[in-house]
Amino acid sequence: MLFAFGKGEDGQIGRGDDSDELNPSLIEYLRGVHIKQLAAGYYHSAALTDEGLYVWGWGEHGQLGLGDRLNRHEPTLVNIPERLTVVACGSSHTACLSG
Repeated sequence: MLFAFGKGEDGQIGRGDDSDELNPSLIEYLRGVHIKQLAAGYYHSAALTDEGLYVWGWGEHGQLGLGDRLNRHEPTLVNIPERLTVVACGSSHTACLSG
């Protein structure tokens, strides 16, 4: 299970809203999903799962990889045809390895 807490202004907590969370909060959207790796950027997050890559939070610079500049307030699956093995987030970007 995935828990998140802290600043939520841009949806980076992943609960579907933009409020701060002072206590660990279960991310219901990913309940039951096997998370292999988790990465956090400045105001966005990413989870590598058996299903693929989920992203959420601030998307102004395209760092969510969803083809737009919108924020996402809950985890959203990215359309990447390759099987990913590693994900890393920077302040305003995300990088993935396949293979």
